[in-house]
Amino acid sequence: GELRAKADAVLAVLDARGLPASDATRQRILGCKDLSTLDLWLRRAATAASGDAILESRADRADRCGRGATRVLGAERRDGAFNA
Repeated sequence: GELRAKADAVLAVLDARGLPASDATRQRILGCKDLSTLDLWLRRAATAASGDAILESRADRADRCGRGATRVLGAERRDGAFNA
């Protein structure tokens, strides 16, 4: 349904931009059950420096799709992208 379509869209954007995603990242995207998180990752996929970078977020969002604490690389902007 909708979750799978959104996850596939995230992976399609990464693929179209030539950004590889690790197997762990692919599994996390495909296993995500939160539409708002997938929407965030889709927006990040459009500007991310790498496939794995789209999953990095503030710790308060970390538990939504199967991972504990995540590392913050920079200040997150309102549009979901990161400032280095």
